[in-house]
Amino acid sequence: MKKKTIVASVLLGVLLIGIVTAGLVPYLSNMVSGEVTVEGPVFYLDGSSIPLSENPEVIYRGITINTPPTEENITYLFDGQRYLFMSEPLGVDYFYPANFEVIIWSKTNNSGNILQFNIVKVKQDLSEELICSAGTIEPNSGPSFTKRTTNCNSDGEISLNPEDRIGLIITGAGIDSEYWISTGENYTDGYSRIEVTAI
Repeated sequence: MKKKTIVASVLLGVLLIGIVTAGLVPYLSNMVSGEVTVEGPVFYLDGSSIPLSENPEVIYRGITINTPPTEENITYLFDGQRYLFMSEPLGVDYFYPANFEVIIWSKTNNSGNILQFNIVKVKQDLSEELICSAGTIEPNSGPSFTKRTTNCNSDGEISLNPEDRIGLIITGAGIDSEYWISTGENYTDGYSRIEVTAI
C-alpha cells in the first residue's frame, strides 16, 4: 500500500511538472516574441580638415558618427576637385544591408551645376571601394543654402575590417562652377549628413 502511494505521488508530481511546463511554454514564447527595430547611425559631415598629404588629388574632411558638429563650416569646391568626407575607423567586421540617404545643404554659382555623390568604404591605406552610387543633386544657384537629398542601397551586407571607415565622395560637374556645402547648424531642418537605415 505504501509502495502504491509513493508511485502515485511520483506520477502526480511528474504530471504536475508537465502541466506547469506546458503552461510556461506559451507564456515564455509571448515574452520573447516580437520585432526588433535596428536604428542605423547618422554620419554628420563636420567639415574639419584631415591633413593627409599622401594623395594630393583628394581633399579629406571629417565625418562624426551620431554626434552633430558644434561649429559651422563651409566647404568650398570647384569642378575637378574631389572631396572625401570620412569617419574614424568603425571597429566592426560587417555592416547590414543598408540604405544611405545623403542630405546636403548646398549652393552653387550657376544653375544647371550638379554635385555627384558616392558612398565608399575607405581602407587603412586610404584606397576606396564603392558601396553605392548616390547619384546627383542640383544645388540652389541663389545666395542661400538649400537642402537637397539623394540616396542609394548597398548590394547586400557590407564586409569590413575593423580599421575601415565609411566615406562620402563629392565631386562637381558644370561650366565654370563653384560649390559651397554647409556642415554647420544654422538650419532648422538639421545638418548635412548621411542617414542609414537597414533594408
